Amino acid sequence: MVGLGFFIIMEFFNQLLTSYGLLKKRKLHVVMDEANAVVTGYADVQKFAQNDTERGNIAKQVIQQVDAAVATVEGNPMSAEGAQEVLSDPDNPESGKIVKVPRFSNPSDLISITRANGAVSSDGIAGYKNELANKIWQEALNGKVGAEDGEGLDSETQELLLRNNVSELINLNTEDSTLGSDLIGALGEMYGLAKELGIDSLFSTKTTSIPTKVYQSLLGTKYQVATEEEALQGNLAKYQRPNPEAVLGSLQNLNKVLKLYKKSETTEKLTQDEYDFVKNHINRVSFRQGGRERFRVFVKSNDLEGLGLSFDWETRTTSTDLQNVLNRFEDNLERLSSDGDIDYTGLNYTDITDKVSAGGLGYVIGDVAEEIGPIVSLLQQGRGGEVEKIWDALYEKHGKKIEAAFKVSEGAQSGELIGTDETEALNVELKELMSTYGTTEGGEVLGRLIPTLLNSVGQDMMRMNPNFVVRVGQSRAGTGGDKTDQMMFYKTEEQAIEAAKLAGGVSVKSGTLKDLISKSELDSTKKSYGKSIVNPNQEYYYIDDNLKCTNDPSRTNMGSTAGPLSIARGFQDTNDSWSQGLVQALGVSPEVAAGARDNFKTIENDIKLLNSIFDGPGSTSVSPAAAKTTFIAALSDESWESLGISTAKERTKIGKLISSAKTDDAQRTIKRKLEQGIITRRIENNSEDPSWRATAALMMMKGCYDTAGGSKMVVDYLTGDHYRYNGNKPMMKKFKQYMETGEGWSSSPGTLGEGSSFGIGGYSAKFQHSKQTGVVGLKFDGPVPKRAKIKTEESEYSSTELMNKLLEVQQLIFSSLIKE
Repeated sequence: MVGLGFFIIMEFFNQLLTSYGLLKKRKLHVVMDEANAVVTGYADVQKFAQNDTERGNIAKQVIQQVDAAVATVEGNPMSAEGAQEVLSDPDNPESGKIVKVPRFSNPSDLISITRANGAVSSDGIAGYKNELANKIWQEALNGKVGAEDGEGLDSETQELLLRNNVSELINLNTEDSTLGSDLIGALGEMYGLAKELGIDSLFSTKTTSIPTKVYQSLLGTKYQVATEEEALQGNLAKYQRPNPEAVLGSLQNLNKVLKLYKKSETTEKLTQDEYDFVKNHINRVSFRQGGRERFRVFVKSNDLEGLGLSFDWETRTTSTDLQNVLNRFEDNLERLSSDGDIDYTGLNYTDITDKVSAGGLGYVIGDVAEEIGPIVSLLQQGRGGEVEKIWDALYEKHGKKIEAAFKVSEGAQSGELIGTDETEALNVELKELMSTYGTTEGGEVLGRLIPTLLNSVGQDMMRMNPNFVVRVGQSRAGTGGDKTDQMMFYKTEEQAIEAAKLAGGVSVKSGTLKDLISKSELDSTKKSYGKSIVNPNQEYYYIDDNLKCTNDPSRTNMGSTAGPLSIARGFQDTNDSWSQGLVQALGVSPEVAAGARDNFKTIENDIKLLNSIFDGPGSTSVSPAAAKTTFIAALSDESWESLGISTAKERTKIGKLISSAKTDDAQRTIKRKLEQGIITRRIENNSEDPSWRATAALMMMKGCYDTAGGSKMVVDYLTGDHYRYNGNKPMMKKFKQYMETGEGWSSSPGTLGEGSSFGIGGYSAKFQHSKQTGVVGLKFDGPVPKRAKIKTEESEYSSTELMNKLLEVQQLIFSSLIKE
């Protein structure tokens, strides 16, 4: 009966919410303008002037003032505010003079409003006109734009709004949210604090400035951004935008920390609660550079999970202003501690090296490795010309992917992007890659990585010795549990059977190419190998093959799926061939299978109830936020303990999270914890019930089991070691052992960038979520059998023959690098 208290609370809230109707839409509490429009110049003010509204009337007055001022400047350029006459060529005293005026948004940047011949510059006047329109518009709106009580914008916020892109944050506002306005307000407040503290480098006009990186991280297009699917897979090669609410929370908390630092610089004493706030929300992530220990400052929002977000950046020799503030703040706190004013235990440092889940780059490198099999197979057939075509396409496509990963990493480290859990995990993996291959340029890394993959996959391909290979990952992998990336074809059954033994005892299948692969795959195969080798109507024997790359030879990625709700629904559907096929593969009795279906219904109901509380519409008398907050407040220590969250450290985190769970982002974190806790606790509480063991095993099989029954090839892309084995055989041995004894189940907290996990026999399912939408998915990994490691001498080819084959491709690599 452990956990009953929590589930009673769940049912109470289910009844509460279903007894109410819809909530009226919340009213905006900040109005930045009538239609969330952004003014970036004279033309935008003209658009406002077309409206018969208060804002439109203001715009008409602004247009009149700007037109009059510009007409005066055109007649007398030196009458412009801040005008100065300078040589058109500073190195030539004989050159004509021109008139320059400072931009109001950035006085150090000058606009030339005349030419060397004395004539007015139409481009320069247009720029001056836009600057003047922005300036007069903001001055006119002071007292009109801001909170509902009429409070105007401070000068810092007005200045930021005139900067490139900052005003675009307004686009994050919605009918029910003033998120964009609040972000700009938090930036304006921080700018004022930075000026007071002498750290206004944080708000310079450089790309490392906090306003610029907030825009670039949330809305910018300079960096490749991960899709929701890629984020749920754990693919680190693209930037995973942080949740805008988390960015706002981190900015607001950094503002509070700066205010507390300012207070510590006076004779006024900090309280214990104020120190605790700093310790809970500031995290210094350490790294080594040039033999020295360095750190970057991360700030946590109301969600205390993970590292937080970093608005800081790395420098080669000196510390940033933000790092200097933290160092001085630490000295002040130590002084207060020695005076006995606070119980001081230091500030948080985090070394992330051992907290990273390996394999975030495996998706990109795996794509490269999948091209290697066909390359070696073609070389075996003596078709070097086709290899060159494949290589050129591979270098162009995948080299850019690796370059994009380096760009994201550099963007976060140099301060152009907000640092996140994911960028730090990427940094660790790339540093490992760089230390192995000695370069930071994507194309060069690829050029040096390919020989490693060639030696591994090449040796394996010569050992397996297919007549030809067809890549089918795009058409097959991921469909109904099929994990096939490539198919190895043989002309005779004897050849295929021998290869299947080497592949771990997988099944041999047969069929004609026209029935087995798509038309585009068939056309590509015929073009590469020639009609003499590839006959669409001939029956061939083949082995399905799954190829993975890892930087940890003890583990490999197994796949990813939708979240637990989707899985639960699939196993309840007796017409779902994928799910029911897994039930058959597990070999349970009809009674156990029926019990598992009921269990998945229970899990579905649990998750649906959480969704109704956290994502539901609320009621006519209870807002969505109030419903969530009330529910969270009702969660007692017993409730959390019943979900397996009983360690002091985790309970402390939860307590702080609950106390500040006012934002959707923080509440989503609690929802994820509840969802994960419910699933794992349901299984653990019923571990003696065979149907619940089957439920656990089937959830694992959904992400790990290869319904094609193919072979698995795993390559360590750092060392070149490679492993080949039957992917299903060792896994099902573990799962069936668990079904019989109940042994092998585990659950654990997450690593950097990932949620908590549960698993069986070393195979693990990790909760992933999209930071933009909160959508939950599962990422699976598993152990690589040591006995599956392939030794070079096992190849039937001599080392000389192998090197001759690989040399052909290495020459192609070299020639391509020369072209670059």
